[in-house]
Amino acid sequence: MPLDKYKKFIREKLASGSVETKIGSHEGKKKYLSYYNPNTQLTNGINEVVVRVLPNKDGLFFQQFRKHSFKIGTRKNAICMYSRDAHGETVGKECPFCDFLEENKGSLNKNIQYILSAKDSYLILVYDKSADEIKKFEVNDYGITDILIALQNLDDLDPDIDGFNIHFCKDENGYAKVYKASPPDNTLDELFMSSKNVKSIPDIFKEAIPTPNQYIMENIRSLFDLAIQAFAPTFANSRQESNSGRDNDSPLASNYNSDFNDFETHKTNEEVVLPEDPEEDFGVDDIKRFLNERKRR
Repeated sequence: MPLDKYKKFIREKLASGSVETKIGSHEGKKKYLSYYNPNTQLTNGINEVVVRVLPNKDGLFFQQFRKHSFKIGTRKNAICMYSRDAHGETVGKECPFCDFLEENKGSLNKNIQYILSAKDSYLILVYDKSADEIKKFEVNDYGITDILIALQNLDDLDPDIDGFNIHFCKDENGYAKVYKASPPDNTLDELFMSSKNVKSIPDIFKEAIPTPNQYIMENIRSLFDLAIQAFAPTFANSRQESNSGRDNDSPLASNYNSDFNDFETHKTNEEVVLPEDPEEDFGVDDIKRFLNERKRR
Protein backbone atom coordinates (compact mmCIF):
# COMPACT_ATOMS: atom_id res chain seq x y z
CA MET A 1 0.00 0.00 0.00
CA PRO A 2 1.26 3.54 -0.74
CA LEU A 3 1.25 4.58 2.92
CA ASP A 4 2.86 1.44 4.34
CA LYS A 5 6.29 3.02 4.73
CA TYR A 6 4.80 5.98 6.63
CA LYS A 7 2.93 3.62 8.96
CA LYS A 8 6.21 1.79 9.45
CA PHE A 9 7.85 5.13 10.31
CA ILE A 10 5.24 5.77 13.01
CA ARG A 11 5.92 2.34 14.55
CA GLU A 12 9.68 2.92 14.51
CA LYS A 13 9.32 6.47 15.81
CA LEU A 14 7.19 5.45 18.76
CA ALA A 15 9.54 2.55 19.49
CA SER A 16 12.89 4.30 19.24
CA GLY A 17 12.32 8.03 18.82
CA SER A 18 14.48 8.21 15.71
CA VAL A 19 14.68 7.48 12.02
CA GLU A 20 17.55 8.11 9.66
CA THR A 21 17.25 9.48 6.12
CA LYS A 22 19.64 10.83 3.52
CA ILE A 23 21.26 14.20 4.17
CA GLY A 24 22.80 16.39 1.51
CA SER A 25 25.29 19.21 1.84
CA HIS A 26 25.95 22.80 0.86
CA GLU A 27 28.77 25.22 1.42
CA GLY A 28 29.22 28.61 3.01
CA LYS A 29 26.55 31.30 3.27
CA LYS A 30 24.01 29.62 1.02
CA LYS A 31 20.69 31.35 0.43
CA TYR A 32 18.04 29.14 1.95
CA LEU A 33 14.34 28.88 1.25
CA SER A 34 12.13 30.99 3.49
CA TYR A 35 9.98 29.34 6.13
CA TYR A 36 6.26 28.76 5.90
CA ASN A 37 4.24 29.78 8.96
CA PRO A 38 0.48 29.07 8.81
CA ASN A 39 -0.09 31.21 11.91
CA THR A 40 0.55 34.34 9.89
CA GLN A 41 -2.21 33.37 7.43
CA LEU A 42 -4.82 32.41 10.01
CA THR A 43 -5.70 36.04 10.70
CA ASN A 44 -8.36 38.58 9.74
CA GLY A 45 -11.21 36.11 9.90
CA ILE A 46 -9.50 33.37 7.86
CA ASN A 47 -10.43 30.09 9.54
CA GLU A 48 -8.55 27.65 7.32
CA VAL A 49 -5.41 27.66 5.17
CA VAL A 50 -4.21 24.96 2.80
CA VAL A 51 -0.67 24.28 1.63
CA ARG A 52 0.70 21.55 -0.62
CA VAL A 53 3.33 19.14 0.69
CA LEU A 54 5.80 18.33 -2.07
CA PRO A 55 7.20 14.82 -2.60
CA ASN A 56 10.83 13.81 -2.34
CA LYS A 57 12.07 11.54 -5.11
CA ASP A 58 14.86 10.15 -2.93
CA GLY A 59 12.87 9.12 0.13
CA LEU A 60 10.15 10.20 2.55
CA PHE A 61 8.49 13.58 2.02
CA PHE A 62 10.21 14.93 5.14
CA GLN A 63 13.83 15.18 6.26
CA GLN A 64 14.58 14.32 9.85
CA PHE A 65 17.50 15.91 11.67
CA ARG A 66 18.47 16.96 15.19
CA LYS A 67 19.17 20.39 16.60
CA HIS A 68 19.92 22.16 19.85
CA SER A 69 17.32 24.82 20.56
CA PHE A 70 16.97 27.24 23.45
CA LYS A 71 15.41 30.62 24.12
CA ILE A 72 17.36 33.68 25.28
CA GLY A 73 15.29 36.66 24.19
CA THR A 74 14.53 35.01 20.85
CA ARG A 75 14.85 31.33 20.04
CA LYS A 76 18.31 30.18 19.04
CA ASN A 77 18.95 27.02 17.02
CA ALA A 78 22.12 25.10 16.27
CA ILE A 79 22.11 22.06 14.01
CA CYS A 80 23.47 19.01 15.80
CA MET A 81 26.47 17.82 13.81
CA TYR A 82 26.00 14.34 15.25
CA SER A 83 22.89 13.97 13.10
CA ARG A 84 23.35 10.94 10.87
CA ASP A 85 23.15 10.39 7.14
CA ALA A 86 21.55 7.50 5.26
CA HIS A 87 24.65 5.35 5.89
CA GLY A 88 24.54 5.86 9.64
CA GLU A 89 27.55 8.19 9.64
CA THR A 90 27.57 11.42 11.62
CA VAL A 91 27.44 14.56 9.51
CA GLY A 92 30.23 16.31 11.41
CA LYS A 93 33.17 15.35 13.59
CA GLU A 94 32.21 17.42 16.61
CA CYS A 95 29.20 18.92 18.36
CA PRO A 96 30.04 21.36 21.19
CA PHE A 97 26.67 20.77 22.86
CA CYS A 98 26.74 16.96 22.80
CA ASP A 99 30.42 16.83 23.75
CA PHE A 100 29.81 19.13 26.71
CA LEU A 101 26.82 17.10 27.90
CA GLU A 102 28.76 13.86 27.69
CA GLU A 103 31.74 15.27 29.56
CA ASN A 104 29.64 16.83 32.34
CA LYS A 105 26.60 14.55 32.59
CA GLY A 106 27.45 13.76 36.20
CA SER A 107 27.56 17.42 37.21
CA LEU A 108 24.60 18.95 35.35
CA ASN A 109 21.05 18.79 36.66
CA LYS A 110 18.41 17.10 34.51
CA ASN A 111 16.69 20.33 33.51
CA ILE A 112 19.88 21.89 32.08
CA GLN A 113 20.69 18.61 30.33
CA TYR A 114 17.27 18.66 28.68
CA ILE A 115 17.57 22.31 27.60
CA LEU A 116 20.94 21.72 25.96
CA SER A 117 20.21 18.28 24.47
CA ALA A 118 19.46 17.69 20.79
CA LYS A 119 15.80 17.33 19.77
CA ASP A 120 14.32 15.69 16.69
CA SER A 121 13.00 18.03 14.01
CA TYR A 122 11.46 17.48 10.59
CA LEU A 123 11.75 19.62 7.48
CA ILE A 124 9.06 19.55 4.77
CA LEU A 125 8.98 21.41 1.46
CA VAL A 126 5.59 22.97 0.72
CA TYR A 127 4.14 24.95 -2.15
CA ASP A 128 2.46 28.12 -0.92
CA LYS A 129 0.01 28.97 -3.71
CA SER A 130 -0.75 32.44 -2.31
CA ALA A 131 2.92 33.40 -2.72
CA ASP A 132 3.59 31.11 -5.71
CA GLU A 133 6.68 29.92 -3.86
CA ILE A 134 8.24 26.79 -2.37
CA LYS A 135 8.95 27.21 1.33
CA LYS A 136 10.29 25.16 4.22
CA PHE A 137 7.94 23.98 6.95
CA GLU A 138 9.52 22.63 10.11
CA VAL A 139 7.75 20.63 12.81
CA ASN A 140 8.60 18.63 15.91
CA ASP A 141 7.51 15.10 16.88
CA TYR A 142 3.94 16.20 17.51
CA GLY A 143 3.72 18.13 14.25
CA ILE A 144 4.93 15.28 12.05
CA THR A 145 2.59 12.87 13.83
CA ASP A 146 -0.39 15.17 13.20
CA ILE A 147 0.46 15.16 9.49
CA LEU A 148 0.89 11.38 9.34
CA ILE A 149 -2.39 10.83 11.17
CA ALA A 150 -4.19 13.09 8.68
CA LEU A 151 -2.47 11.32 5.80
CA GLN A 152 -3.75 7.91 6.90
CA ASN A 153 -7.24 8.94 5.79
CA LEU A 154 -5.93 9.05 2.19
CA ASP A 155 -4.91 5.41 2.07
CA ASP A 156 -5.40 5.17 -1.70
CA LEU A 157 -3.15 8.17 -2.37
CA ASP A 158 0.59 7.80 -2.95
CA PRO A 159 2.04 10.99 -1.40
CA ASP A 160 5.38 10.41 -3.13
CA ILE A 161 4.03 11.00 -6.65
CA ASP A 162 2.42 14.44 -6.59
CA GLY A 163 2.36 15.20 -2.88
CA PHE A 164 -0.79 16.10 -0.93
CA ASN A 165 -2.51 19.03 0.76
CA ILE A 166 -2.55 19.72 4.49
CA HIS A 167 -5.26 21.90 6.03
CA PHE A 168 -4.64 24.13 9.05
CA CYS A 169 -7.06 25.65 11.53
CA LYS A 170 -6.50 27.19 14.96
CA ASP A 171 -6.45 24.92 18.01
CA GLU A 172 -7.84 25.83 21.43
CA ASN A 173 -4.69 27.84 22.17
CA GLY A 174 -4.85 29.85 18.95
CA TYR A 175 -1.98 28.03 17.20
CA ALA A 176 -2.17 26.58 13.70
CA LYS A 177 -2.78 22.84 13.74
CA VAL A 178 -3.14 20.29 10.93
CA TYR A 179 -6.63 18.84 11.05
CA LYS A 180 -6.91 17.02 7.72
CA ALA A 181 -5.17 16.10 4.49
CA SER A 182 -6.55 16.03 0.95
CA PRO A 183 -5.37 15.02 -2.55
CA PRO A 184 -3.53 17.69 -4.56
CA ASP A 185 -5.48 19.76 -7.06
CA ASN A 186 -3.18 18.88 -9.96
CA THR A 187 -0.06 16.95 -10.90
CA LEU A 188 3.44 18.31 -10.36
CA ASP A 189 3.86 18.85 -14.10
CA GLU A 190 0.64 20.88 -14.16
CA LEU A 191 1.81 22.86 -11.14
CA PHE A 192 5.12 23.71 -12.85
CA MET A 193 3.31 24.76 -16.03
CA SER A 194 0.87 27.04 -14.21
CA SER A 195 3.38 28.58 -11.80
CA LYS A 196 5.45 31.62 -12.75
CA ASN A 197 8.14 30.99 -10.13
CA VAL A 198 8.25 27.24 -9.49
CA LYS A 199 9.61 24.89 -12.15
CA SER A 200 11.27 22.19 -10.04
CA ILE A 201 11.54 20.94 -6.45
CA PRO A 202 14.70 21.89 -4.52
CA ASP A 203 16.80 19.25 -2.80
CA ILE A 204 15.23 18.90 0.65
CA PHE A 205 18.40 17.38 2.08
CA LYS A 206 20.50 20.41 1.16
CA GLU A 207 17.98 22.60 2.98
CA ALA A 208 18.12 20.62 6.21
CA ILE A 209 21.73 20.33 7.34
CA PRO A 210 24.67 22.48 6.22
CA THR A 211 28.13 21.11 5.60
CA PRO A 212 30.22 21.61 8.78
CA ASN A 213 32.56 24.16 7.23
CA GLN A 214 34.37 26.85 9.22
CA TYR A 215 31.58 29.42 8.98
CA ILE A 216 28.90 26.98 10.19
CA MET A 217 31.03 25.57 13.00
CA GLU A 218 31.95 29.05 14.28
CA ASN A 219 28.28 29.94 14.49
CA ILE A 220 27.50 26.71 16.34
CA ARG A 221 30.34 27.34 18.80
CA SER A 222 29.14 30.92 19.34
CA LEU A 223 25.64 29.70 20.12
CA PHE A 224 27.07 27.06 22.44
CA ASP A 225 29.07 29.71 24.33
CA LEU A 226 25.93 31.81 24.64
CA ALA A 227 23.95 28.84 26.00
CA ILE A 228 26.59 27.93 28.56
CA GLN A 229 26.82 31.51 29.79
CA ALA A 230 23.04 31.60 30.25
CA PHE A 231 22.30 28.13 31.63
CA ALA A 232 25.58 26.89 33.15
CA PRO A 233 27.58 30.02 34.10
CA THR A 234 29.87 28.09 36.45
CA PHE A 235 31.07 26.00 33.54
CA ALA A 236 31.28 29.11 31.36
CA ASN A 237 33.73 30.74 33.78
CA SER A 238 36.00 27.71 33.78
CA ARG A 239 35.81 27.51 29.97
CA GLN A 240 36.77 31.18 29.65
CA GLU A 241 39.86 30.58 31.75
CA SER A 242 40.92 27.56 29.70
CA ASN A 243 40.17 29.33 26.40
CA SER A 244 41.74 32.69 27.29
CA GLY A 245 44.08 32.46 24.29
CA ARG A 246 41.36 31.59 21.80
CA ASP A 247 40.82 33.79 18.75
CA ASN A 248 37.53 35.65 19.24
CA ASP A 249 36.98 37.13 15.78
CA SER A 250 34.48 34.42 14.78
CA PRO A 251 31.01 35.42 13.50
CA LEU A 252 28.49 36.48 16.09
CA ALA A 253 25.87 34.03 17.22
CA SER A 254 22.83 34.14 14.98
CA ASN A 255 19.26 32.87 15.01
CA TYR A 256 20.08 30.22 12.42
CA ASN A 257 16.86 28.57 11.19
CA SER A 258 14.82 30.32 13.89
CA ASP A 259 12.08 32.23 12.13
CA PHE A 260 9.63 29.31 12.08
CA ASN A 261 9.46 28.97 15.87
CA ASP A 262 5.98 30.36 16.54
CA PHE A 263 4.63 26.95 17.47
CA GLU A 264 4.17 25.47 20.92
CA THR A 265 6.95 22.98 21.68
CA HIS A 266 6.72 19.88 23.82
CA LYS A 267 9.17 17.65 25.60
CA THR A 268 9.65 14.47 23.63
CA ASN A 269 12.14 12.50 25.73
CA GLU A 270 9.65 10.58 27.86
CA GLU A 271 9.81 6.81 28.10
CA VAL A 272 7.71 5.18 25.37
CA VAL A 273 5.38 2.33 26.35
CA LEU A 274 4.33 0.19 23.41
CA PRO A 275 1.63 -2.47 22.98
CA GLU A 276 2.74 -6.00 23.83
CA ASP A 277 2.86 -7.00 20.15
CA PRO A 278 5.55 -4.89 18.44
CA GLU A 279 4.29 -5.95 15.02
CA GLU A 280 0.81 -4.56 15.68
CA ASP A 281 -0.05 -1.75 13.28
CA PHE A 282 -0.75 1.56 14.99
CA GLY A 283 -4.05 3.13 14.06
CA VAL A 284 -5.07 6.76 14.45
CA ASP A 285 -6.68 6.18 17.85
CA ASP A 286 -3.54 4.42 19.15
CA ILE A 287 -1.32 7.32 18.15
CA LYS A 288 -3.66 9.99 19.55
CA ARG A 289 -3.89 8.07 22.83
CA PHE A 290 -0.11 7.78 22.96
CA LEU A 291 0.38 11.54 22.44
CA ASN A 292 -2.29 12.47 24.96
CA GLU A 293 -0.58 10.32 27.57
CA ARG A 294 2.72 12.10 26.93
CA LYS A 295 1.10 15.55 27.21
CA ARG A 296 -0.33 14.70 30.65
CA ARG A 297 3.11 13.80 32.07
